Parts: sequence; structure tokens; C-alpha cells
Amino acid sequence: MSELQPIPNQYFFVWFGTAFPYTHYLAIKSVATFCRPDAIYLFLSDSMAEQPYFRRLLAEVQGLCVETIDIDSLIEETGHPAGDEIRKIHAYLLENGYWGPLSDVLRYLLLYSRGGVYLDMDILVVRDLRPLLNQSGFCGREHILVSGKVAAGPSRLRYFRTAPLTMMRALFARCEDGVRYFEAISHFFIAAINGAVLGMAKDHPMLSEALDRLPKLGYQCPRRREIIGPDLLQDMLADNDRGDVTVYPPAYFYPLGPTMARHYFRPSKDLVALESRVISTNTYAIHWYYDGTNSGYPPENERELSALSETQLFSRLAADFLSLK
Repeated sequence: MSELQPIPNQYFFVWFGTAFPYTHYLAIKSVATFCRPDAIYLFLSDSMAEQPYFRRLLAEVQGLCVETIDIDSLIEETGHPAGDEIRKIHAYLLENGYWGPLSDVLRYLLLYSRGGVYLDMDILVVRDLRPLLNQSGFCGREHILVSGKVAAGPSRLRYFRTAPLTMMRALFARCEDGVRYFEAISHFFIAAINGAVLGMAKDHPMLSEALDRLPKLGYQCPRRREIIGPDLLQDMLADNDRGDVTVYPPAYFYPLGPTMARHYFRPSKDLVALESRVISTNTYAIHWYYDGTNSGYPPENERELSALSETQLFSRLAADFLSLK
């Protein structure tokens, strides 16, 4: 196999749905502002022509390429030998409305065939990602309680350890100094790989392996929907001995992990102190976990963002980059 090239300065977003909220605009706008990309690709399941924040992106972001999701064309573009089975998996996931796993399928296909950086829609970039592109692959870790392998296993003994940690984390997510308190117990949480920010060179062998494994794993999504996303990445990078993928610590993309991400949205009495504790010189993006349970309440428009920017960390970070020229 020929030597892999560096990661191209191009970015991929995928969205299944008929709405296009303000936070989607912010995610893509943050990449356009900080990364000066050669291209941003937005793959959509439905037309967004009537959505105001989509139209605003088209007007403001040069190099934004909008494509309708066409699984047959994407599979043909990769030329991957498992194409027929991947097509069946895609149809199965689509029929059952497994949107997260569907985005995982597209994540691997797009990066394998084109190379670049894939970002989930609940990402906000806060620093130029281009310094990370001079390598063949990268991803990051987040603080969670158990790995995908353990979570999918039959053992229930893990709950003797995780139950009290879950309660403490939930408490710290709701109190003013919770981020500081969580730091004292963070070593009890594992730092597991997540693919919400995933950079890969074209034809990367790890992506080829992921596509090979999709047909077998995809049908297990009803039991565990993360199985072809974070679980698969954790498995492929379990020994952390690949020379072609750099795995960054949580500070890079996940400075606040699941549940603790509430602090991006809860009002803070000392926003300067909170920002300095969460956003370090190594933080390139934040994942705010849009899962409907612990993500909090992001601003729905610029008026709300402006009003919240003095008390809410998410709005402060977004307002800062929106003010950049």
C-alpha cells in the first residue's frame, strides 16, 4: 500500500431530517471561520431550501457543497468490496430510523473515499483544526463510565462501581462548581474513543477495516446503537498502537463529557472562570452531546445567543467566533 497523504483541509457534515436549527448553522459556521477550509460538504436527506439558517449558510460560507445523500453513488465512489452488504445495512438502518448508525456508515464512506474531517452536528469548533491535518488520522477520547465492550457485555457487576459515579456526575452537572468537583473524580472514569470529530486521509486502512466490519455489526444496532460508531472505533484502536492514527486526550474535543456537558448551557455566576477551566490551549472543539437528555438548552437564534453570552458558556463561545471577521 502506498504511503498515506496528509488529511485534506475539507470537512463533512451529515443530517437526516427536515429541520435545520440554529446550532447546525453555528457548527458549520465555526468550521468556516476558524479552519479556512478548501471545502465543506453538507449531506442532507431532505431539501432545506425553505430553512432560514440553511439559506444563511449558503449566502455566508464560500465553498459549502450541498449534496443529497445517495448511498449508491457513495458506495460506488469508494469501490469497496463490501459495497453490496453495506448497501443492505444502510437500507436496514434507514427503514428502522437508526439515524446515529446511519451517520456512522456515511462517516466511514465519505472519509475513505475523499479524506478530510467528519464532524457531528453537535460540535462547535473553537480553534483552527489545520495544525492537526499533517498526519494520516486522528480522533479523541471522552470521559465515560464504561467502554462499549463492557457496556455490551453480560456482566452486571459494573453497576456496583458505576452507580455511585453516575449519581455524583449528575449532581456535579447541576451545581455551580461542578466542573471543578468532577476533576477530582475524573480518574475513576475511562477515557474512551469517540468519533464525533474524526480526521482521516483518503483510503485510510482503518476505514477500510471499518467498512469490512459494518455488515456483521450493523444488524446489532437494535441492541446497542453505538456498536458501529464509538464501539467499533474503540475496538479498532484498543491497543493504541497504530502508527497511522493519533488519539488525543479529552481536552482536545471533549473537555466536558456526557452529562457534564450541561455546563455549556447552565447559567454561570463566573463565566470567565468556567471558560478558563473548560477551554484549554489544547481545545479545538467542544462536543455538546445533543441527545435530548443532558445537552441543556442551546440558543435558538441570534437574539437568544446575545442575551445568554454573559452567563452561558456555549453562547459565549459562539458569540466570540461570530464576531470574528
